[in-house]
Amino acid sequence: MKTWVQKLPKGKASSRNMIISVVLLLTVGIIMNSRIDYRHLSNVVATSKDKISLEDVDLNIKACGHWKCFSESKGNPYIGYQLIRNGDYESYRNTEVDYKQRKSRDLNFYVGLHTFAECVKTNYNISHIVGYPRVGELTEEMVNNITYPDVHPSVKDKKLFVPGEIMVLPVVYSEEYVQFHIPERDFELQKHMRKYIPQDLEYFHNFVASMKQLDLIISQEVNCLAMDFQGFISEKGIFHLFDVDTCGIPNCKKKFNFGPDFRKRLIEPLQSKLAQHILLAHKIKEDHYSVTSTNVTSVVS
Repeated sequence: MKTWVQKLPKGKASSRNMIISVVLLLTVGIIMNSRIDYRHLSNVVATSKDKISLEDVDLNIKACGHWKCFSESKGNPYIGYQLIRNGDYESYRNTEVDYKQRKSRDLNFYVGLHTFAECVKTNYNISHIVGYPRVGELTEEMVNNITYPDVHPSVKDKKLFVPGEIMVLPVVYSEEYVQFHIPERDFELQKHMRKYIPQDLEYFHNFVASMKQLDLIISQEVNCLAMDFQGFISEKGIFHLFDVDTCGIPNCKKKFNFGPDFRKRLIEPLQSKLAQHILLAHKIKEDHYSVTSTNVTSVVS
């Protein structure tokens, strides 16, 4: 490198310095990027409407909801895929209403949900793993190879997917994440807390801060999040929004008028549950670390 620089004409000194600076910046950038822990990033997938290959999608589906099913990646343990269902409807719902809703849930609808989640992250410091929509081609062979977990009885003998184009939401994923969906996933969350708080005090501090931030934001700013509240807690105790379909708009600062009983019916019970989880986190921490402190004192004595 030294010999090459010396051979540059004197008039090119500024160009030489610029080239060296660019090389150094690129090198540092590569080194820094290689150290990124993608498990804790809220959005590692490109925000592009380009088509996506489904070759990486594990067809052993892990979970299904009314509009989407979730699958893991075949090659990346930190990526998952939400597949927007394009097949039969559930029989327990109003098919005509469902049909109209599905028609409205186009690519722009899911782009709007991602924009909403980004708005919440930017303005209220609540992270998310809401995917940006892509379009994939589901072949007949793929459809025939899909295996499902337990699904709602109303779709047991129906086809959730058919060959053709489907929308796909690539999302950040880790087996160490636990779903935070009150009240259905309460037990799993408590197990998660009991596992990680004794291992890492950072989990405790992150978790308590996340719960307090959620309480404040949902009660005072973004009330639509209280409807079908869903998210994930990472192994670092950080909360990530996951499903924001009930909000349905790009602007997170717009307040909804859900009627006079909305606060009593949804927000206050959610606040109570968040407070219970904060108390449990404190109890787990105090129980574990007081025992540890007692043991250390006994050894020293």
